[in-house]
Amino acid sequence: MSRSSARSQWFCFEFVIQSGQVEVVKKSNGTQTRIAVCKEGDFIGEMALFEDAVRSATLCALSEVSVLALNRPTFLQQAHQDPSLAYRLMEKLSSRMRELNVSMARVSTTVEINEDCGTVDADYN
Repeated sequence: MSRSSARSQWFCFEFVIQSGQVEVVKKSNGTQTRIAVCKEGDFIGEMALFEDAVRSATLCALSEVSVLALNRPTFLQQAHQDPSLAYRLMEKLSSRMRELNVSMARVSTTVEINEDCGTVDADYN
C-alpha cells in the first residue's frame, strides 16, 4: 500500500491511545512546532469525526504506540449507547479551546509603522 493511500485510509478516524506517547506537531513555513504530547487514555484526530478536512497537525510516535481507531459510524453508535462518551469528547474539546484562547492571549503583536522609510516593524512577545 502506498503512503498516500494509507494516509487517506486513516483520514476519517479518531484515535484513542491505548499505550505509549505521541507528539502532536504543526508544520508551517519549514518549521515544526510542538502542540502537545498525548499519552495513554488521550484521544487525537477527533476533528475527523465531524468534518471531512485535511488533518490539522502531524503525529510523531515518541515510543511504541498502540491505538484504538474509531470511525464516524462506530463513534456515533458508541455515543448512542453511552452518551457520556460524547460528553467526555465535548469536555476535552472545550478544554483544548480554552488552552488555545490562553495561548492566543499570550501572543501579542505590536506593529509600528516607520513613516520615514515606510516599513512595518512587528514585535512578537
